[in-house]
Amino acid sequence: MKQIPEESKKLIRNLPKNKKNGKDFNKLFSFAPPDAIDLLKKLLTFNPDKRITVTQALAHPYLADLHLE
Repeated sequence: MKQIPEESKKLIRNLPKNKKNGKDFNKLFSFAPPDAIDLLKKLLTFNPDKRITVTQALAHPYLADLHLE
């Protein structure tokens, strides 16, 4: 996996610190089904090594009705 360039790391370090771990998607998207929120969280994971892959995303239960192998 490609590493984050030093220039980008410096930019990230200089961003304002957020004391929380982000927004609560369950509150923010209270109208959405739990599977949709779970997929969104996995897709928006910052660390690419921890982020869901395309193959995993296509196999996610939220997309079960849309995915054809």
